[in-house]
Amino acid sequence: HMDWSPALVAVSGTMCVSEQKQKKLSAPFVGRRGGMGDGAEVYLDDINKPRQEYYFKPPAFVQRFLERSLHDVRDMEIAWLYWNIITTMYPALIAIWTVLPASNLIGAAYLVGFNVLYMQRFILAMHYSTHKRLFKKEAFFGLADYVNRFNIVLVAPVFGIPCNTYWLHHVVMHHVDNNEWNKDLSATEAYQRDNFLHWMVYWVRFMAGSWVELPYYAFKRRRWDLFAGCAVGM
Repeated sequence: HMDWSPALVAVSGTMCVSEQKQKKLSAPFVGRRGGMGDGAEVYLDDINKPRQEYYFKPPAFVQRFLERSLHDVRDMEIAWLYWNIITTMYPALIAIWTVLPASNLIGAAYLVGFNVLYMQRFILAMHYSTHKRLFKKEAFFGLADYVNRFNIVLVAPVFGIPCNTYWLHHVVMHHVDNNEWNKDLSATEAYQRDNFLHWMVYWVRFMAGSWVELPYYAFKRRRWDLFAGCAVGM
């Protein structure tokens, strides 16, 4: 008796494939690896995987409130991540400044611990919820336009991102000027990407130069509201 289950068998003109391959085929095809486009196929197969943005769910009454308020209920996991951050990082930060003894070790534990837990998740959530509104316009008694900015105004600073700058830097500047040198301050066109010195120059300019160049960008383009918000936030 021979077991044919591992083999590829043609049935009704369709080739049977592995479960993993079937999941990939049900996901959008992105492209191929390699500069010449001749490498392995790449699929957006993470859309078939469980959502992992958050660590724990909020209480049921908060979930119900969020469900009523969200612009798209598919963004619930992002809202839960923000709940995780607000209910853990902020109490810890307040405790460090008020009741805990002054200690570099406590500060270092806070910095390392919460960055490992949340940094990558928050950056992705902030990017998404800056491009796409998180809450309905009518939510929060019609104040949703302000509440939708809490990610870049209130949460971003605890991750070292200056208050009220991400929208200007990423959406207004980067997506409009599209990596063009002398326009987009985060442009990489003039750098050799495999050159460590070039990377250092880019990093230093980004970390230090943004404090001056970003407000100047808004000023030069007469975006007075963004200039004021950026200058005050920094």
